[in-house]
Amino acid sequence: MEMSDIFIAPIQLARMLEVAPDSVKVFDCRFALAQGATPAKGIELYQAAHIAGARYLDLEQDLSATPDAISSRHPWPTISQVRQLAESLQLTPDTSIVCYDDGRYAFAGRAWLLLNQAGFTRSRILYGGFPAWQSRSSAPFAETSIELPFAAAPAPVTLVTANELSQPLLDAREATRFRGQSEPIDPVAGTIPGAENAPWLDNFDDNGEWQPLSWHQARWQSAQQREPITHFCGSGVTAIVNIISALLGSGKPQQLYPGGWSEYLHRINSAKRR
Repeated sequence: MEMSDIFIAPIQLARMLEVAPDSVKVFDCRFALAQGATPAKGIELYQAAHIAGARYLDLEQDLSATPDAISSRHPWPTISQVRQLAESLQLTPDTSIVCYDDGRYAFAGRAWLLLNQAGFTRSRILYGGFPAWQSRSSAPFAETSIELPFAAAPAPVTLVTANELSQPLLDAREATRFRGQSEPIDPVAGTIPGAENAPWLDNFDDNGEWQPLSWHQARWQSAQQREPITHFCGSGVTAIVNIISALLGSGKPQQLYPGGWSEYLHRINSAKRR
């Protein structure tokens, strides 16, 4: 996939909203996961400031199914559930959609992929997120207008279940969580046996900027010989950032295990109780 199949520059969105504000639907997906005694935060970020006209999509209320005893912390919704959400938001497969978060693409990426999987392929992620919107950054895009509606851009990503896991498995979580040295979110530290680590935050440089295309191409060059790759994280959020990187860097189809480590843990515990 090309950059323009996944991202839209803030300056492009600004021009669209100025010229044809009803031509694109904008969704604020910012969220902060609960960690220890610190509760999750979502709508508060939107209420403090957001792009004018944007609606809020909550990770746990809108972009996840209801958790149960053997699910992940953020169960992946069914296509039917996503389409019901889209109907409530007055979206059609021809709607141009922009999702944004804080610029790390985990939450906007979740919304983008959920919608894409359900047939809403004219969706894009705001490059640089809300911070870039506030500064109207355009890099790395040319400062040109974009045609509406957006071109359809189906993402070649397949969802797999716990029973379908196969090598190579890539864990997107931070190295300390992968190695089991710390676990601020899930009850047990560790990773799925046989997995390798590809930290999602490596996709950003020391200034928090998305790495150049050449970096993503180099990162996935060796992995191309071992496809298809199955990506996972804690609950199907940050792994999507690695998937975006792989789609840009390799151009090859990718796989996502959305249940992640949190679902894998629940399944292990459930099996022990039998």
